[in-house]
Amino acid sequence: MVENGLGRYPLILPPDKREGIDERMYYFLCVRPPKYVSDFINAIKSLSTGKPRFSLPPHSTLFPPFIIEGASEKKFIKSLRGVFSEQNPFSITITLEQIDAFDDNHVVFFKPNKLSTNRLRKIHFRFIDNLKDQVRTESIYIGKDYNPHMTINNKAPDEILKITHEHISKLPLKFTFEIGSLYLYKALKEEEWRQAARISLGR
Repeated sequence: MVENGLGRYPLILPPDKREGIDERMYYFLCVRPPKYVSDFINAIKSLSTGKPRFSLPPHSTLFPPFIIEGASEKKFIKSLRGVFSEQNPFSITITLEQIDAFDDNHVVFFKPNKLSTNRLRKIHFRFIDNLKDQVRTESIYIGKDYNPHMTINNKAPDEILKITHEHISKLPLKFTFEIGSLYLYKALKEEEWRQAARISLGR
């Protein structure tokens, strides 16, 4: 069971469900910034990682990797569209000087401002409220532990964290953009994520 401000939900997969060969399809839900923002973030990622391209576009996760239970993918996507069809598009402000990292795994990320964080959290809880009976996750970062962010580097060592911070701190930029869609990605374990659906907000 997962406790959060809206109640307790049986969303976490028990340990015995995580062992052995995993051939299940995993999904995650996110929002993506427009291309010009993505290009900027990818440029920063390239400077700090040396990689010319990335398998996933920049995004902010709304619900971490999960499996679908009790429904087909087609039925789940239909339910997802129904949940968010009346959700109005909204503006999200990202102040790119606001760089941070998770201490436990050195994920370097940009923080959305407080208003944007609250809006993303509302979508996160709306997903849980309406689809909790159809999904299970191994992640503990849901409910009250959900922390909206936009990743720059995964598991970056200290020197990369320092370099990335130095680059960002010299660029006094603020991007404000509309979020009009949610994106559902899917993959088998150890495979690259690919887009499964684009969910438009509003009618």
